[in-house]
Amino acid sequence: MRAIRHHAFGPPDVLQVEELPDPDRAVVDVLGAPIMSRLAEFERAALAAAADGSRTPYVGTTFPLAEAASAHRALEEGRSVGKVVLLVGSVSGLAR
Repeated sequence: MRAIRHHAFGPPDVLQVEELPDPDRAVVDVLGAPIMSRLAEFERAALAAAADGSRTPYVGTTFPLAEAASAHRALEEGRSVGKVVLLVGSVSGLAR
C-alpha cells in the first residue's frame, strides 16, 4: 500500500510517498523523537510570545460564569471554535 508519511515540519518536500509493508497495519508516529526533543523549545517560545503579547489566543465564545454548564456542553459537543472563556464579574468589550 502506498502512503504519504510526514517525516518533518517544513516545506512540501518533507512529505514522502512510501510503500507500507503491511496494508492491514496502521502506521502512526505522532510527536516522535525529533519533535519531542524540541518540545521544551516550542513551549518556551509559545509562553514568551503569550507573555509579550505577540501571540494571543482566538476567543471564539464567551459565557457568563453562571452559564458554565452551557460552556462545557459547547466544548463537549464540538460547537466551539477557538477558546471558550468564562466571564467572571463585569467584563466589557468581549463579544459573545
